[in-house]
Amino acid sequence: MKLALLFPGQGSQYIGMGSGLSDKSKFHYADHVLDEAFSQQVFSGEENWLTKTKHSQMAIFLLSASLYDAFKKTCALPVFAVAGLSLGEYSALYAAGSISFEDAFALVRLRAMHMDEACREKEGTMSAVLGLTKEEIEEVIAPLDDAWLANHNMPLQSVVSGSKKSLSQLTPLLLEKGAKKVVPLEVQGAFHSPFMEPAQKAFSPQVKKASISPPNAAFYMNVLGSSVAEVDQMKSLLTQQITKPVLWCKTMEDIIEEVDVCIELGPGKTLSKIARKMGAKQVFSVEKEEDFLSIKNTLGNLDG
Repeated sequence: MKLALLFPGQGSQYIGMGSGLSDKSKFHYADHVLDEAFSQQVFSGEENWLTKTKHSQMAIFLLSASLYDAFKKTCALPVFAVAGLSLGEYSALYAAGSISFEDAFALVRLRAMHMDEACREKEGTMSAVLGLTKEEIEEVIAPLDDAWLANHNMPLQSVVSGSKKSLSQLTPLLLEKGAKKVVPLEVQGAFHSPFMEPAQKAFSPQVKKASISPPNAAFYMNVLGSSVAEVDQMKSLLTQQITKPVLWCKTMEDIIEEVDVCIELGPGKTLSKIARKMGAKQVFSVEKEEDFLSIKNTLGNLDG
């Protein structure tokens, strides 16, 4: 049996996530490093605080990493592949044994800070586009300034990124082209676009000096949508990912062809829903430790 672990990205966060963990040590580590009651804010704070890039990215990583630790303790299943959407790539990096939790958290913290600063430096936004292919969207975008494809999530589901002016001009053009819906997203900036170049430039030297080793599972990366094992290339793609599109559709096409089971570890169910729609054989979503019970009952191959 081949198994893939999937890790969600920014936008999946919600107040209270992680509050039921039996082991909250990773959240308490963040409290210590940040010298603030970060975990309390995530467990019982205000939604508008958690939606800020500099907070949500760290919070999602902490929960995903905690659930991966619980998975290791609970499950007797070898991991064939790992993949994470945008921010989730760092959770996948940790799950692949390529980086320590402490070093991964340090990178996530820096990435969140630089991206937050870039959002304030150049205002932008994002919209989900349903019902058009990646190529059809790129054709419509081509003549416009400050508009780009940011995510290709499924064959007929993508996200565009850019200035508010360009995206307002883009919406009727996409609908005219045949899009079923164009939905504005509640985000702070134009992620995975050239608007994030200041963040990429600031973050690059910090990734280069990070202690990263070859993965112990197939490590799928967003920029290529395929697995990468060479450390220098991994570091380069982690940096490029800030401004390049996330090719999640290609990632899932490859993973689904290779594996029998997909398990999403982290807040929300977005990636597990995509996996099901794209034809994955068996899919599970784990937001709380008790969710492992459904995996145990179905697969019957877990310890404890």
